[in-house]
Amino acid sequence: MGANLILPSSSPADDAEVVTKSCRFDGTTAYMSRTFGTPTDLDKWTWACWVKRAEMDTIQVLFGSKNISGAPLGGGLYFNANNTLTFYDSGSSANFTTSAVYRDYSAWYHLAVTLDIAGGDATLYVNGEEAGTGSVSGSSSINSGGEVHHIAREVSVTGYFAGVYLADMYFVDGAIVTPNTNFIETDGTTGQLKPKAYTVSGTNGFHLDFKDSADLGNDAAGSNDFAESGLAASDQMNDRPTNNYCVL
Repeated sequence: MGANLILPSSSPADDAEVVTKSCRFDGTTAYMSRTFGTPTDLDKWTWACWVKRAEMDTIQVLFGSKNISGAPLGGGLYFNANNTLTFYDSGSSANFTTSAVYRDYSAWYHLAVTLDIAGGDATLYVNGEEAGTGSVSGSSSINSGGEVHHIAREVSVTGYFAGVYLADMYFVDGAIVTPNTNFIETDGTTGQLKPKAYTVSGTNGFHLDFKDSADLGNDAAGSNDFAESGLAASDQMNDRPTNNYCVL
């Protein structure tokens, strides 16, 4: 599946632009973490984020919950060393991998995952299109109260998300949100995908917009801030889905 590329632009960010910043995770010790509270609905949630890769052929975790002994993650979404994407959730028995590979250094990909135990399925979307799905049962390992959730860290091997930019990250607790009518839309002039503003709901819901360089883990939707480790103000970047920079 090909990426819908966001074309470069030399125009500066303005107040009307939905996404004005991204956050760089350099793959050394940079990550974020937060202990979730009692969820609105443990078994119904949506996660979404724009991602730009700067390193290939390595495992790169985007978002995940606690480590389960003997398993790669309690739950989470990650790139594999062969550049496919896997969603894994030990509690709900979700475990599927895309057939497509994602190895375009120049592209901002929009990724989203929905999990609905009552509905019996989990779905991964790439650029608004379904890229993988699997049946689920039991109870989700993600969105569990009292559990630490990480961004850009694989806790079982103390790995980090090497060389990546993340932008406009959402988590919606208690609702299934279709990405291509809520988080993204098609620009009427360019025909390219672009971010769309969304209002987060649920106890554990958050929106990381990375607009505050002094507090990159700030939740723009409320008080569910993430703690930062190995990050500095210099990791706030202007490279973003609507102003795609060349990367050497």
